[in-house]
Amino acid sequence: MLSGCGSFFAELPGIGQPAGTPRRPDVTADYPHVFRTKNPDEKPPPDDEAKKLEGELAQARTGAAEDNRRKIQQQPEKRRMCGPPENRRLC
Repeated sequence: MLSGCGSFFAELPGIGQPAGTPRRPDVTADYPHVFRTKNPDEKPPPDDEAKKLEGELAQARTGAAEDNRRKIQQQPEKRRMCGPPENRRLC
């Protein structure tokens, strides 16, 4: 049983790669850090711009919440069966 060995066998000549396939690079590129999302040299925005951005974000969140609330209220109420098996009824 061969599990996890595909990349090894793919490197052997005549086994895994079709003719004309370019060689893999000798050095693989580093992946970016998952939690590093901004440029470390970037400075935070000035206070007035930061407050403006926070206000826009809060307004967008409020609008999205109101849209979701409106969609939920427009949906028909789902009813289900409840009660003991001999006396089932819609709840």
